[in-house]
Amino acid sequence: MKILFALLFIVSCSVKASNSITFAVGHDHLKMIKDYPFYAASWKILNVELNNMGYEVKTNVSPWARAKESVKKGKSDGLFLAANFKGRESWALLSIAIGQDQFGIFQNHRSDPLAPFGSVRLLSNYSQLTFLDQNKQIKVTTAQEGLLLLSNQKLQGFVMSRSYGDYLLHNELHTLNKRIVFNEEKIETYTAHIAVGKNNPKRVVILSIVNKAIGNAFKSGSYKKIMQKHGVEEYQLVTF
Repeated sequence: MKILFALLFIVSCSVKASNSITFAVGHDHLKMIKDYPFYAASWKILNVELNNMGYEVKTNVSPWARAKESVKKGKSDGLFLAANFKGRESWALLSIAIGQDQFGIFQNHRSDPLAPFGSVRLLSNYSQLTFLDQNKQIKVTTAQEGLLLLSNQKLQGFVMSRSYGDYLLHNELHTLNKRIVFNEEKIETYTAHIAVGKNNPKRVVILSIVNKAIGNAFKSGSYKKIMQKHGVEEYQLVTF
């Protein structure tokens, strides 16, 4: 036990010494902190609270699959943001929830009912929707690619989060938003977290720091203020 505490102390000191937390983010991070309300608000909350605790927030920007891989290998402190999909626990420890989102199927008004469903290729073997067989889905690299395939009637439906889909269809893919709609009949809700790699030797300390930051936002009331200021939908808020 004494050895464990000594190791935690050493790791804690090393994190403090660096005085920074590095989050792995996707390639469109800069666009999302400007135009995607839930993403932008969550990012703001973490930055404010971690700065208040004396930490500088850094980013490791790369395509989504590589971003997750960098966390899995301990090259980044945490993945921003990560839903609590079944199976993700095989490689990650999740922070307390900073929000939640609805996941379902975006469809084209003129979709081919015989076409396959599609989804973004994920790092681990898990599905975003429990009622669809992921092995029968076409896997694509980005959500943008999937929505374009859906627009061209190559897919029957595309699986993704409601808020991210709405963000894309009202910004860079706005020319598609009259053809594509979110199916509200089948929805599954997942909470959003910071994922820390289980193989990261600093995982316990990193998780403690991030949890404290999120907890401070709830306790001070800044969580709801920032979320509301960014226009985040009520269904995406969580309570501490």
